[in-house]
Amino acid sequence: MKFQNLLFFSIFLMGCNTTPPVKVIDPRPATELALIKKFHVSDSLFTSESNEIKKKEVYDKQKTELEKFIIDALPAEVKEWHAIVYKIEVDDYIEVTLLIPESGSLNENDKYPQYDNIVLFSNESLNDSPVKTSLKELSKGDQVLVTGSFEKDEIGNPYLDSNMDDLGNRNGFIFSNPKINFKIKSITKQEVSNK
Repeated sequence: MKFQNLLFFSIFLMGCNTTPPVKVIDPRPATELALIKKFHVSDSLFTSESNEIKKKEVYDKQKTELEKFIIDALPAEVKEWHAIVYKIEVDDYIEVTLLIPESGSLNENDKYPQYDNIVLFSNESLNDSPVKTSLKELSKGDQVLVTGSFEKDEIGNPYLDSNMDDLGNRNGFIFSNPKINFKIKSITKQEVSNK
């Protein structure tokens, strides 16, 4: 009897000593996470449809909803979104490509990360400006905090396209690999801590 009581008491104590589950908090702004989720849902709806006619209808509806979401639900200026510098090239302007990974970080084994993430694309002036000064300090792979706004076309829709268009692909990649034209107001390198 003493053994049973001791066993029961030991099990009871073990149950009391369990630590509560750890909740992982994503430090990215809620607006950034909402956009990532919206693209993920649109991509899921599009890829799950097997009928080509319905797939086209899903594409049209989801693209319209995404454009409306960017215009209506997101603020005119997004602040301190977390991104990763993919490339900075100079021609007649400074071409900046930033990646917003769904998980918050790039997959190290991904050979073509520009085709698996949301892409913010920006053309910046070569004239001296605070943005140009900040861009001089950045390199490929740097984690940054970016503030700015989505550029719109002549009818007020955001420039939303597939980053795969350069390869001749269309439609559904707009959800899994979108490219959005973005005007950078400020960009700063994020210090990464090694915990």
